[in-house]
Amino acid sequence: MKSKVKDIVTERLIEKIEAGGHDWLAPFQKGNGVYQNVVSRKPYRGINILMAGLLGGGDTYFATFKQWQELCGLTVGNALNGGENPLREEAKGQGVPIVYFKMMDKTDPSTGDKTGTWPLMRYSTVFGSSQVKELPDKVKKLLDSDEMERQSTNKWVTKQHVEDYIEATDAIINREGDKACYYPARDTIEMPRLSLWSNLEQYYPVLLHELTHWTKHEDRCNRKQSKSWGDKDYAFEELIAELGAAFQCRTLGLHTEPRDDHAAYLASWLKSMKGDSSYIFDAAKLAQQAVDHIESLQPQVEEKAA
Repeated sequence: MKSKVKDIVTERLIEKIEAGGHDWLAPFQKGNGVYQNVVSRKPYRGINILMAGLLGGGDTYFATFKQWQELCGLTVGNALNGGENPLREEAKGQGVPIVYFKMMDKTDPSTGDKTGTWPLMRYSTVFGSSQVKELPDKVKKLLDSDEMERQSTNKWVTKQHVEDYIEATDAIINREGDKACYYPARDTIEMPRLSLWSNLEQYYPVLLHELTHWTKHEDRCNRKQSKSWGDKDYAFEELIAELGAAFQCRTLGLHTEPRDDHAAYLASWLKSMKGDSSYIFDAAKLAQQAVDHIESLQPQVEEKAA
């Protein structure tokens, strides 16, 4: 089952990446905020961020067919076959596969006794809010509230929050360099000076890309180091950094900018994905670990008492 789920998800991603070409992460530019389930409000992580971003049509909130049916006050049943359907006609076949693990019981074959549990990888198909015919009022209020926050909060219109985010890591960054790179031996990031960039929307995604590389150090996430420039491990690390930057750009309200050097890696990534359905899952998992590490370095905001 695990292999089948990975095959299905990888096939959908390959189709989308091949259609998007060099700028395959462009769907992340369609909005700000965290992709999540509208019922549980649980944020998506890792491969599910990628699936929601690339296949979700720009939506932020998602739910299964059954969840939308219940939210819209419709009778739960086999509505797709002639019953009440909360989804638009064009939504058919346009759902997003979201991966999750279901814990299964381990049993002793000789006694039938439970001896533990093991995770079974499954997936559910979810649909974005824009694919629903008539959104319930509580979902409309949720979407309106999010939009008002983005328009009224400086977080979405200034870049100081990005600087604060980067500064909190205490990463050593030389911002007067000649190129954008991370030097593992020195454990430093180098960035070309700001005057060489057209705008900050180009600058920060690249800096976040290098910051993701920075997390591979043995004192942080301790990811595998490549033996030489351009080898298979180097290309894999570039994919991790690209995904890590995209994840961070989404939550920070930045637009991702395609990097010229990624065009050269695209064929390698697609070849690896077609030969190994675990490839993109592993990259997304490690990218999420990198982002989690950076998030762990951010100041903790105390929740206000109700």
